[in-house]
Amino acid sequence: YAVNRLYLFNDVFEYEGSMNLNYNALPYNYRTGRDGEIVPDPNNLLPNTNAFLDSNNLFYILTNQATKWNKENQFFIDIYDLNKKKYVESIKIDDYKGETPREFVLHDNKVYVLFKSHLVIYSRTSK
Repeated sequence: YAVNRLYLFNDVFEYEGSMNLNYNALPYNYRTGRDGEIVPDPNNLLPNTNAFLDSNNLFYILTNQATKWNKENQFFIDIYDLNKKKYVESIKIDDYKGETPREFVLHDNKVYVLFKSHLVIYSRTSK
């Protein structure tokens, strides 16, 4: 389970503040199992799967908004400006040949997205 907040530290790990992420974390739910035991609801979100920080202090985070029972493509790369402590934009990442994105990295205005058995390269243009 993830919290929808970033905690910011400088180069010597001194706390410099926090900022909220774009999505709203849903309440963490529990269910009652067959034998009456209380277990975590498998539909709880585990949204943050991978992140990247560029040299301009832009923070990119791969977010999965899907749940166990709603597996529609719900992957986005959310972008935050850590200097201004604000949300910039989201980029939807589509499934590729039935696979969902696992990790990504940015290099030279390209976004490299790793799927289970494929690497897809997208061009990134500045706004």
